[in-house]
Amino acid sequence: MSEDHSLNERDHRVIGERMGLFCTNPLVGPGLILWMPNGGIVRSELQKFMQELLFQHDYSPVYTPHIGSIELYKKSGHFPFYKDSQYPTIKSEDGTEEYLLKPMNCPHHAMIYAAQPRSYRDLPIRLAEFGTVYRHELAGSLNGLTRVRGLTQDDAHLFCMPEQVENELRKTIELVKVVFSIMGFNDFRVQISLRDPLSDAIRQNSANLSI
Repeated sequence: MSEDHSLNERDHRVIGERMGLFCTNPLVGPGLILWMPNGGIVRSELQKFMQELLFQHDYSPVYTPHIGSIELYKKSGHFPFYKDSQYPTIKSEDGTEEYLLKPMNCPHHAMIYAAQPRSYRDLPIRLAEFGTVYRHELAGSLNGLTRVRGLTQDDAHLFCMPEQVENELRKTIELVKVVFSIMGFNDFRVQISLRDPLSDAIRQNSANLSI
């Protein structure tokens, strides 16, 4: 068997088509995945497995809309800093309202947390959602399921006190390791992204320039 043929046999796009898992269609749009019945079963079973695991680890399920007010994303900093990877805003007929297809779940989860008074005794609070987000990836970068324009994330946000951060991080890592082990992912690398300490100053300067 040639090396090219062997690589082709492991290509998830080839496997997906052969097994009837997913497809794309130019009438729907590039990078927008259609899950077929066989793929729908696989996805549903994976989601049920993850939901049960999250419940066991005290995550609370939440659901958020596919769009949000542009003001929400300005407040969170996702707009205009990630404007190049977001779709154009959606404006109401009279121009008084402006919305954005949800690029991330973070701001919505923050609003759920802020929806009622909280005590330190309530913490940590763990919110989890299989949330669908949309990103305007360049056409040349689209690649099967690995680079798409619409995706559903097994996404969670944890709200805790500073002294709880280390323990929550350890629990999160252990949970990921359990999932990876069950799925047979034994060879992987991990990267952690930290908040830029200058981000508040950068955001403030941007706000001042836009006034």
